[in-house]
Amino acid sequence: MPSEPAGRAIGELRRLTGFTWDQLARLFNVNRRSLHFWASGKAMNLSNEEHLLRLLAVVRKMDRGSASTNRATLLNPRGDGSILFDLLAAGDYEGVLSSVGAGQACGPRPAKQSAEASAIRVPRAPEELIGALQDRVQPASGRLLTPKAVRAPGAK
Repeated sequence: MPSEPAGRAIGELRRLTGFTWDQLARLFNVNRRSLHFWASGKAMNLSNEEHLLRLLAVVRKMDRGSASTNRATLLNPRGDGSILFDLLAAGDYEGVLSSVGAGQACGPRPAKQSAEASAIRVPRAPEELIGALQDRVQPASGRLLTPKAVRAPGAK
């Protein structure tokens, strides 16, 4: 399994599922603070890192195209009263996949751009830009503006 930075994986898991920080922390049986540390780049222990990568693989495979649909799929009770979220927290990845099956995996695709829109977005050739006029960022008035003194509220 190729290792990817934990922060990026947590961000993608959160984006795909729409889970809150509390819900993600419950998946790992840790507090939110630990999860925030991991998301900001702190090291994870190997068992949590493996759990994260497996969770992400399952969610990618069952992706329904929107976070709200994925969230509902994982949090709504099934006919037998079980919740897929609890199966994920317990590490029953295959049980979740066998229950929901594969989804759209790649999510919704943007519409193809028309030829006219593509032609408008083509950058200008360097030959056209060589003779371009250079605009000055600041007008050269020759005088400097003095800064105004600002007092903090309540200061004398």
